[in-house]
Amino acid sequence: MSPSSSATTLSVGLAARRAFALALFEDQHPAGVHATTVTIFGSIGTPGFEPERIAQRYLGIHHEPQDQWSPESLFQ
Repeated sequence: MSPSSSATTLSVGLAARRAFALALFEDQHPAGVHATTVTIFGSIGTPGFEPERIAQRYLGIHHEPQDQWSPESLFQ
């Protein structure tokens, strides 16, 4: 996902949140805490981005074994 000049404030906020999640993941992973972000590349409720599908992604992340954890998940 690229920053947008038409939505600068939003882009900066999202970049900051992603950086925080990456740092939190690195710091907390050894303690068994899974910090991650989910980036949704679409409008929720449109084809391919149904709430049920998105919920399944979150549930899948919740059930991942610790050795498969990732600091971010891209939903495309």
